[in-house]
Amino acid sequence: MLPGNIGSLKHLTYLGINHNPLSVLPEAIGDLTQLRELWAVGCGLVSIPSSIGKLSMLQKLGLHKNEITHLPSQFGGLSSLQWLNLADNKLQDFPEEINHLESLVFMNLDKNCFTNVPAALTDMANLQILSVKFNSIRSLDDYLIPGFSRIIKLDLRENPLMDRPPHWKGLDFILLGKV
Repeated sequence: MLPGNIGSLKHLTYLGINHNPLSVLPEAIGDLTQLRELWAVGCGLVSIPSSIGKLSMLQKLGLHKNEITHLPSQFGGLSSLQWLNLADNKLQDFPEEINHLESLVFMNLDKNCFTNVPAALTDMANLQILSVKFNSIRSLDDYLIPGFSRIIKLDLRENPLMDRPPHWKGLDFILLGKV
């Protein structure tokens, strides 16, 4: 477990705690207001504290290879976040506030438990690359596609949705089938 007084490191800009058996991050993580990068890969995390939303300077967040099942609504407060990796967790959906991540350009959601592409992702102002490989997505509703107008790569490979409907002509940025 991280010490409860970690929040006193007010000038910390980088925190790498990969492969430490933590299961939770302390609420005090939100006091690291100068943090630009947070890496907690393979730590066995099951949840993320709501205080993470206070990290308004955070630009890169690596939380892959954990056991995270949901994100707090405060996650939408990460207004400077540009790069997010949540691959290999147990996520099924997102809070609506995820679309407040106005700086986000890259998001990796591979190897989670999604059965559809969350509608909240269609309202993201600058998202360009979204990878949702190896989930259980069976369809992509047509009404969602206009919301992906800024996306240059939507990777849905290795999902039950394997075939491109004929009316998707010209939507080559959507990758389907096998890797």
